[in-house]
Amino acid sequence: MYRLVFPPGIVALAFVGMTRVSGPVFPVVELQARWVAAVFAGRAVLPEPGVMRREAERRIQAARAIGDDQMRVELLPYLDDIAGRIGAKPSLWRHPRLLISPVSARDYRPKLREP
Repeated sequence: MYRLVFPPGIVALAFVGMTRVSGPVFPVVELQARWVAAVFAGRAVLPEPGVMRREAERRIQAARAIGDDQMRVELLPYLDDIAGRIGAKPSLWRHPRLLISPVSARDYRPKLREP
């Protein structure tokens, strides 16, 4: 699945919460749900199915190569990636407290985005 949410080539289907993360799961689920809503509403676009398949296969192969779980994600890079796809990635320049505070779903909500 593309970014563990969208099965390539199936436009009207998405899975939220199908990840394993060392840390809080709720920020991941919230951002995944917001990404799904943005895609379904036409506010975000997905790559072509072939691109999605290749990216998913690369992720699977990388996980297998090190004996890791295929569904595991690194919390902050994954959150930043999903947030970037929906325009919700906060600016560390404008909100430097994010550098030293625990991550929370609220950090990716509109009030922290660029105006």
